[in-house]
Amino acid sequence: MLQINARRLARKSLTVAAAAATVALAALTAAGGHARAASLCVNPGGTSGCMATIQAAVSAAASGDTITVSPGTYQESVTIKTPLTLQGAGAPAPTIDAHGADNGVHIAADHVTLVGFKVTGARLDGVLVNGNYDQILHNNISGNATLVIPPPAGAPAPSAWNGVNFQNASWGLIADNDVGNNPGRGIRLEGSAVYDFPDVGIHSVITGRSDHNVVVNNNVHDNQSACGIVLSTDSSDNVVANNTSTNNPAGIVVSALPPFGLPNTPFADHMPHSDGNIVTGNTVQSNLGVGINIDAVSGTDNNSLVMGNVVSSNGVSGESNGKTVGIQINGGPGTQVDGTVVMGNTVSNQDLPAWIVTGSSVTNVQGIPQ
Repeated sequence: MLQINARRLARKSLTVAAAAATVALAALTAAGGHARAASLCVNPGGTSGCMATIQAAVSAAASGDTITVSPGTYQESVTIKTPLTLQGAGAPAPTIDAHGADNGVHIAADHVTLVGFKVTGARLDGVLVNGNYDQILHNNISGNATLVIPPPAGAPAPSAWNGVNFQNASWGLIADNDVGNNPGRGIRLEGSAVYDFPDVGIHSVITGRSDHNVVVNNNVHDNQSACGIVLSTDSSDNVVANNTSTNNPAGIVVSALPPFGLPNTPFADHMPHSDGNIVTGNTVQSNLGVGINIDAVSGTDNNSLVMGNVVSSNGVSGESNGKTVGIQINGGPGTQVDGTVVMGNTVSNQDLPAWIVTGSSVTNVQGIPQ
C-alpha cells in the first residue's frame, strides 16, 4: 500500500510541475506573440489614431493583434471573438465599467489574453470565458455579479454569479488578479451548469468541461456569495496554487453539483465528474464558512490533492454541527469521493482541523483518519 501511495503522490507532483511549466510557457508565448502582432490603441478621446471604445478596436482587430488601452473609464461591455491580447497601459489601470450589462468582458475565442484592467459593474460575470488557452492576468475584478437571487425555501445558498467565470473553458490561466468585493463569488470554473431564472430573463443549459486550468497567485477576498474559489461541475485536472482566499463565505471548494446525475430529471444520464484537482500552497483564512471543502453533491470528486496550504480561523460548514472547519471531505448520497490525499497543510485555530463528514460516501482518504 505504501508503494502504491508513493506512486500516486509522484504522479500528482509531476502534475504540479507540469502546471508550473504551462504557466511559464504561456507567459513566454504571450510575450513572443506580442512582439510579432499588429497593434491598435484606445484612449477616451479617440485621438492620435486611436479608437474611443474598446469594442470598436476589438471588432477591428485581426487574429494575433494587440490592443493597448490608455487609462480612463470605458462604460461598455466588451465581447471578444478573435484571438488577441487586450492590454491596459499606464496607471491607474483603465476601467471597463459594464454599467449593469451582463458581463464586463466576454471572451468567446481561444488564445485571448486580458491583462491590466479594472473590470466592474457587471450584472452577471465580470469576466466570462468560453474559450480555451485564454489568460486573465493582473486585473482588478470587483463590484460584479450584482444579481443575487435569494434561495427558495430549503435551499442552502442564493444563486449568484462570479468575478471571473471559466465556463466550458480549458487549458487557461488565471493569475495575479485581485478579485474582491463582488456580491457573488470570486473565481469559478464550471464545465456544466443550468441557469433557469425566467423572472430575470435568464435560461441556459451548459454542458461541457473546464479542465487543465491553472489558478495561481490571485488575491480573492470579501466576495459575498458561496465561496472565494470554486471548481464546480465537470472541472477536472485543474491546479489552484498560491492564492489567498480571505473573508469569503467559504475559502476554496471542489464540487460536483446537481441537477446533473439526479434521477427522474432531464439530466439523469449526465453524471458529473470533478476529479484529479490539486489545491496547493494557498493561504485560506478568516472565511465565514469552511476553509477548503472537497464536496460531491452529485457525481464524483475523486483523486483530489490538498497539500501545503495554510488554513486558519475559518468558520463552520453545514455539516459540522457548529464547529469551525479547516479542511473538509464530504460526499452526498450516491456520490463517489475516492482517493483524496491531504498532506503537509498547516492548520490553526479550527475546531476540526481536517475531517471527513460522518456517514458520507468517502473512501480511501490519505492524511485524515477514517
